[in-house]
Amino acid sequence: MILLAPLRATGGITSWTRQVIKHWPLPLTVIDTSPILRRPSQALNLVSAVLALISGTVVWVRAVACALLSDDAIWATVAPSIGFRVRDVMFFRICANLNIRTVLHVHGSLVSGLVGKGALSRAWATKGILAAGEVVVLDGLTQREIHQITGRLPIKVPNFVDGPTSSVKSSPGTGSVLYVGRVSKEKGSDTLVRIASTLGKRTGLTVVGPIDPAINREFRASCDKLNVVLLGEVESEAVIGYMEASDLLVLPSHHEGFPMVVLEAMALGLPVIASDVGACREMLEEGSEPAAGVVLRNPILDGGDDFVRVVADLVADPSRLKDLNGGKERVLNHYTAAHVIPRMLSVMKGV
Repeated sequence: MILLAPLRATGGITSWTRQVIKHWPLPLTVIDTSPILRRPSQALNLVSAVLALISGTVVWVRAVACALLSDDAIWATVAPSIGFRVRDVMFFRICANLNIRTVLHVHGSLVSGLVGKGALSRAWATKGILAAGEVVVLDGLTQREIHQITGRLPIKVPNFVDGPTSSVKSSPGTGSVLYVGRVSKEKGSDTLVRIASTLGKRTGLTVVGPIDPAINREFRASCDKLNVVLLGEVESEAVIGYMEASDLLVLPSHHEGFPMVVLEAMALGLPVIASDVGACREMLEEGSEPAAGVVLRNPILDGGDDFVRVVADLVADPSRLKDLNGGKERVLNHYTAAHVIPRMLSVMKGV
């Protein structure tokens, strides 16, 4: 298999890529799709867009050449963005004409970003989706939306982690709150500030991850006035340590796919408060296992009121977090390599 996925970038797709490399049982060629000269926290501008188009085209040309020489299938991870319509659709159609087997793996739940909003844009995106040998998505909502738009029913394959850990949390149960990920408007930065303002000096909020330059000065100024610890980007091992030292993970994103940070928290038994976006409800609440957290309205709808209220209530009475202890069981039952890799192999067999 030829895997087109990011290796040097930060974020959920890169974490997923590392898991696949670690557990994939067959020969695997990975072609790095990490953006050139642009960090994930940076907004897209004309220069970075042109560089992304050029580097992405080079990646695809390498992949097509490799597939023709080796007769391997191409598994391409795609973010739901304009890059899919500008570049990827053309290459999926080229591969179809060359009889190269392909898998389109959509890492995200914002289908409007994948297909666009106008009729012409949707028609063009649909051609790319139909040209792929198989289409893989992360959550049921994205599966249904793509089916409705294109008539094609994608295969749902969740993300995965190594499995539950027996590590003992070192937190004394003070209601400490953690956020891990890129800090930006669409990730709920305004809601994070509101949460911090309600926590007071006793507990506070710890934020791990890069800050979007567009909000950097404003966000840091707000955090300086509150009891917020800004740690920036840290190694993945250190992230686990911060999770073990916390009582609650918050994810007030406006859109997500199948967030790896939520899976990592679940594997540690750390309760999660997340927006009702992407697969978060499937991960945390649905099913027969105990809940692993609470899923709330998207902050776009209420400005983050639900997050502020629920986090404040749980911090005031951390003993209630014991009712949200289903994370390890859910990961063990659904989200380990033993469950997901066979499903990926089945997809490969299909193409």
